[in-house]
Amino acid sequence: MEVARRDEGLARRARTAARGRYHPGQGRPLSKPVNGQDIPGEAVNFSYDWLKAQPADPDAPLTAIRAAGGSGRDRDQEAFEEIGSIIGEQVVPSRIAAALYQAAAKIPGVVLVQHSQDAAGRDGIALARVDEQRGARTELVFDRSTYAYLGSRGVQIRQEGETEPGTVVERTAVLERGVVNGQKERPAGRRTA
Repeated sequence: MEVARRDEGLARRARTAARGRYHPGQGRPLSKPVNGQDIPGEAVNFSYDWLKAQPADPDAPLTAIRAAGGSGRDRDQEAFEEIGSIIGEQVVPSRIAAALYQAAAKIPGVVLVQHSQDAAGRDGIALARVDEQRGARTELVFDRSTYAYLGSRGVQIRQEGETEPGTVVERTAVLERGVVNGQKERPAGRRTA
């Protein structure tokens, strides 16, 4: 499953690049937290280290996410998608995960969906927002009792080419996660692909 999540992350970046937001190799330096603060002049990369150095206040990560966003699209949509990428593609400290969920809920246009399913068919609640440019609603799906992130779902809400309203255009599921000591290590007990 780790490989599938990594592939989905790459696919998400490719989709984002197609929309003009992500340009690999463009020379944006990565930041490293210094006592919870970013090094001046460096772009935030929202790594685990950066996240754990943040306060559990939802306004702090939301401000940083908005500041790191591009300038061409809907800034609120960019912030919502970035939060989805952060919680979907890495382990997030629990107090910061809660702050990110609250931050997402503060974004204008975000609504609560009582029933949504991830790609594994698990039913949960979701925070959702419509991307007016693409005519699709993105749902971040959470377990309704533990609020653990389950995955995401995208639903087309208006006709786009041959894609009809109501069509599920994207679904992901996080089935397991693991922590390792270094790059290219695999969690113990996992099979290699």
